[in-house]
Amino acid sequence: MMHMQRAGHRPIAVLGGGTAMVGDPSGKTEMRQLLAIDQNGVGIRRQLERFLKLGDDQGLLVNNADWH
Repeated sequence: MMHMQRAGHRPIAVLGGGTAMVGDPSGKTEMRQLLAIDQNGVGIRRQLERFLKLGDDQGLLVNNADWH
């Protein structure tokens, strides 16, 4: 994505906030430690900002939870 942005393209990263609300379909009997969805999204954005320029007319970070 970083290379594409440097070449003049607008990267679009999709955050799975809606997907995270579905849960773990793996069938495990032990519960995983739950992460706060919003807190996890902030961390992911911070990581992406290390490599991409996000903002107006630059890279875009969208959350699929906003599509519901």
